[in-house]
Amino acid sequence: MKLPCILMFPGEWGASVAGMTSNMHRDGVLVSCDPGDVEQDKLPRVGSKGRVQVELPANPSFSPKCIVCDTTLVRVHSPSESEMLFAMRIGGVAFKDLSPEEIDLLARKSAG
Repeated sequence: MKLPCILMFPGEWGASVAGMTSNMHRDGVLVSCDPGDVEQDKLPRVGSKGRVQVELPANPSFSPKCIVCDTTLVRVHSPSESEMLFAMRIGGVAFKDLSPEEIDLLARKSAG
């Protein structure tokens, strides 16, 4: 299932990047991003600590939710000029409400 997400590497990037999960399982996640959104001169290195917030499917009974995954970067790969893939090992997860800013960032990615 492809789900909108927000990718962060606080030690390398000053901002969050919108992406889409390509694959996710209990101990790993593969995120696809537009290379134009990624600071090419500040690519995280293998072993970098990151965070992925994955938007969960809507439920009218609840406010928008996401699963927050604390991650370690395993691999960065650019299979084409229009896609950059980040493979990460998941170290921990939590659930939280999405903020209005996060909802906006995810909506822009889904629309584009």
